[in-house]
Amino acid sequence: MLLPFDSTIKANISVGPPIDFQIYEADSFHAGPNGRFHKDDPYLLEISNGWGWALKVAFDTMPNVSLSLVKDKIKEN
Repeated sequence: MLLPFDSTIKANISVGPPIDFQIYEADSFHAGPNGRFHKDDPYLLEISNGWGWALKVAFDTMPNVSLSLVKDKIKEN
């Protein structure tokens, strides 16, 4: 799953492609196939675009903050 990488790449300028990967089958006790995703890899771009779209949809469907709903939570200085 590359979603955590996509979020980290967007949040931290020092993180980015290429992304190396290693596949490990549970309880196999040996390394499986490995490879590298480069910046322009179609799969990596599809994951990034899909995740960005899903976050936008989630954000757009969240209720707005209403002061009448949170007024009892506001602390006076």
